[in-house]
Amino acid sequence: MFIKKKIKENINGLIIILIAFLISANIAWLNPAPGKESYQPNKKIPVFWQYNYDSGIEILTAAYFPKIFYKDNTRIDRPTYPIAANVLGKVSCLIICPIYDLTPLEKAGIGYILLKILIFSLSLFLLNEILINYLSKKEILLSNLLIFFSVISIGNIALFHTIELQFITPIIVIFLFLKLSQNYNFLKNIIFSIVIGILMLGKPNYAIYISLLIYCIYNKKFYECCISFIAHLFPLYIYNLYLNYLSLDLIFIGSKYGQATWFIPYILDYNFYGLIKEIFSSLITFCYLLFDNYNFWIILSIFGIYKIRKKLNFNYYFFITIFFLLTWFQIFVSDRDKTYMTSDLMIIIYPLASIGFYYLLNKIKVSFIKKNLIYLVFFYVGLTNILAYVNFPLIHPYDQPAKNHILMKEKMNRLIN
Repeated sequence: MFIKKKIKENINGLIIILIAFLISANIAWLNPAPGKESYQPNKKIPVFWQYNYDSGIEILTAAYFPKIFYKDNTRIDRPTYPIAANVLGKVSCLIICPIYDLTPLEKAGIGYILLKILIFSLSLFLLNEILINYLSKKEILLSNLLIFFSVISIGNIALFHTIELQFITPIIVIFLFLKLSQNYNFLKNIIFSIVIGILMLGKPNYAIYISLLIYCIYNKKFYECCISFIAHLFPLYIYNLYLNYLSLDLIFIGSKYGQATWFIPYILDYNFYGLIKEIFSSLITFCYLLFDNYNFWIILSIFGIYKIRKKLNFNYYFFITIFFLLTWFQIFVSDRDKTYMTSDLMIIIYPLASIGFYYLLNKIKVSFIKKNLIYLVFFYVGLTNILAYVNFPLIHPYDQPAKNHILMKEKMNRLIN
């Protein structure tokens, strides 16, 4: 009954997710990456074709976890999705395999798709549980559209990758933090922190967690923060023990590319002028990435803050400021100037923008314009986010370049045998 009730309450958001999923699964028809060789699980049917170069190793890691790490440890520091996809694939096999024998890759593929649907649906439920306390139903619906029909959602809901955790992790963490804050106890803090640790082993998206720690330290919750930080390392510690048992070493792959360490030589060489130049350059780039990701919605979010300004105290402004700064800092230290890396802020910008949109809409006195403007905005959001993946002239999926299946099979055999 509880699940049925939640589905009914969130049906509009679930429809948005379903449409995004169907488009993502059939994205080959949009010619999303001209000239780029795609991984085509089924060459006869252009469904779930993958245009991200990392998708191959993602699905292999899920299918052959953990023995693949003896030959390729590319995803050894991100086990959460591979483990979950592997387990879900094996569970689905209990139903499917008596009828059709699935290969390890097929089981992992099914597991990955189930995982994506579950994680998107869960984040929708949790987001709306947060927003129901602050937004009206129509503002929540617009927020759902902006988040779950965004470019990053459409591009990743059917992709074998972890990119959507950029905005899903902040949703989950903020929901759990609010629940913990409402009725704090030691055990809840431990559970909250362990969940964060598991999420960080999916994608080390630390901006939201560190922001909350700083917020709590500012509010003199020193003991609680120490407990949380230690507990959030439990999953990492247990996973490292597991790898040691397998005679494997945990390696943070990003360090190979200088992520989180590239700026250290500036400090060691006392080149503070050069470091300051890098910081200012990065801040300018961050502003550009924000505009590239959110365009006029970030302006509407300012109107949203103005609309609810009397309900906000200093703590809200402090947290939002810290979250923005740490989202920038996360981009800075990772040395990845990618638009999607500003998506952490979706949970802040889009709900505020929805409030700002309806605040300005209510200023319009002509009901005909007001009503049709809503439909126009919904149409605009849907169309522009789909068109972000369209490249003309359209090329039939069968005419698009594909990865060499013979070479892929040979590589797979080398990795798993």
